[in-house]
Amino acid sequence: MAAGEIGYMLLGQEFQRGGFQTEGAAEQVLSGQALISLFQENGDETHLDELFLAYEQARPDIIAVFEKVFACFSTMLVNLVSVIDPQVIILSGRIGKRLYPYVKPYLQSMLERHVPYVPDIVCSTMNNTESIYGTISAALNYLDEIDIQTLKQRITESQAL
Repeated sequence: MAAGEIGYMLLGQEFQRGGFQTEGAAEQVLSGQALISLFQENGDETHLDELFLAYEQARPDIIAVFEKVFACFSTMLVNLVSVIDPQVIILSGRIGKRLYPYVKPYLQSMLERHVPYVPDIVCSTMNNTESIYGTISAALNYLDEIDIQTLKQRITESQAL
């Protein structure tokens, strides 16, 4: 558990809770396990691959659940885009990559109706290494911002603790 995780985003008033839970409100709706749980509530005991196949086969009950997920996901993105104004949204991970072809038109439409500048929506091709590259990039940017003497001083101070 860490602060600043997107999984803690509140997706609407109906997701308010009476107390803190370690699994965030968004995560309870948008994770792979959450998707499986939603479908199990409808009597379907299945795996994600089977859910996507049922969606592709246009099963009305499956489509209804996916539309709920798409609505929550698009609400989250509208809020994020409103605050941070990214140039691009990159969907990644097992769920993001699998949802991409189905959810992109929905997200595009929702963003066009609610924000003045709609970012590109793309699917990652980095084989789940995005976090590693992001961390390296952040570290390099940090090093660009401080001089080596300051860095040495901070390292020495942290070792003294």
